[in-house]
Amino acid sequence: MKRIVSILLIVVFAALLLTACGADPLYNKNTATADEAATEAETKVDISDYTKDFKGLQKYLQDLELIPKEDDKQTELYADILGADKAVRYTLSSSAFIEFYSYGEKKNDTANMVFEQVKKEGTFEIAGLEPLTGVISDSENFLAVYNAKINYDYDKIINEFKKF
Repeated sequence: MKRIVSILLIVVFAALLLTACGADPLYNKNTATADEAATEAETKVDISDYTKDFKGLQKYLQDLELIPKEDDKQTELYADILGADKAVRYTLSSSAFIEFYSYGEKKNDTANMVFEQVKKEGTFEIAGLEPLTGVISDSENFLAVYNAKINYDYDKIINEFKKF
């Protein structure tokens, strides 16, 4: 009797193991990783098709599937705290976020202070809060802010962001 129960348990365990591993070839064929989806999107997106303004930046990164399109994943921010004209935060995961700030031609003292710190150290402090990582776009019209201590792959977003 013990032998029969043992054999049945092994058969049930083996069946569960095969099912959990995705033994169904149709399932595996239709499943793409996030990297594959982003690479596919990159081939269809041409940066020259986007205006070099704040909306164009967001649309470009969304079309590359690097930031979410859903309204509930983005929040308008009070931009003036960093001397910006406009700002938005995107929630990337339960703990990861990225914020984008848009600046005009003339930056105020706050903006100049933030830009100076980011250029010098790659981080900045404001109002005595914990330092945040900042990246300035090539045009110097935009700033991306995120917490590099959070485990998230920001590299693709930052590489594309810099082109603006």
